[in-house]
Amino acid sequence: MDRKEKIKSIFKGLREKRYTLDEAHIKVLEVVDHAMQDLKDITSKINLEDRFNEGPKVEYLFKPITDLDCSPYNLRIHTALHEYGIETVGDLIQKTEKDLLKCNDIKQPSVRMLKAALAKLGLDLVPLVKKKNTLKKEKHVCHLCGN
Repeated sequence: MDRKEKIKSIFKGLREKRYTLDEAHIKVLEVVDHAMQDLKDITSKINLEDRFNEGPKVEYLFKPITDLDCSPYNLRIHTALHEYGIETVGDLIQKTEKDLLKCNDIKQPSVRMLKAALAKLGLDLVPLVKKKNTLKKEKHVCHLCGN
C-alpha cells in the first residue's frame, strides 16, 4: 500500500470511528516520517554521488609526490617533503602553505611550484583561514590636547 492509500485508510478509519483523532494524527505522522526518511536517503545518495564525481580523482591521492613535476627543483623539494612525512599527493593536499614553509628547504617559490603541479591535477592545498580581529583597539584621544 502506498502512502496516499495509507492516509486515505487512516481518514476512513477516523470517519468510521475506528481511530480517535489522536490515534489518526499519530498514524499520519508515521507515514510522513517514513516519507521524510526516504527523501533523506535519496538526497544523501545523490549528494554523495555528486561529491564523488566533482571531487578529486581517487587515483591522484595515492600518487607518490615524486610523480609531481616541480622542475627544476624536483629532487630538493621531494626530499624535503619526504623528511616532513609527506609521501603521496593525498598527504600533500592535507597541508597548508604555512605547514609546507615549516619544512627545511621549502621556500615560497617551491610552494608556488607545488601548487602549480597540484593545479594540473585539479587539486590544491588546504586554504589558510584568516582570523578576523573582532576586538579592535580604540584609539583614545585626549580632548584637551588632542593626543
